[in-house]
Amino acid sequence: MAQHNDHGRIAEAIAQNYLRTRGLTTITTNYHCRYGELDLVMRDGNVLVIAEIRYRRHTAFVGPVDSVSPAKRRRIARAAMHFRQRHPACRHHAVRLDIL
Repeated sequence: MAQHNDHGRIAEAIAQNYLRTRGLTTITTNYHCRYGELDLVMRDGNVLVIAEIRYRRHTAFVGPVDSVSPAKRRRIARAAMHFRQRHPACRHHAVRLDIL
């Protein structure tokens, strides 16, 4: 397996632990559907939190938020809608995108 995949997995675990310490509950990780992948799906009270994890060795050029293109945001939004449709308990929750 490529080293960048290992870094990505480690970054996701760190982000998940960070969000848990802030009171969020994990629903699922690495949710795949035809629209794309959601790195972390968590719950913060009645809010469904979609966490996009961006690992960068150097942030001098582009930070995490700027690294998520409009096209990627659309894929995340479509995947989040798909997740809500497949999980009736989450259908009425507000949705928030966190980029870490």
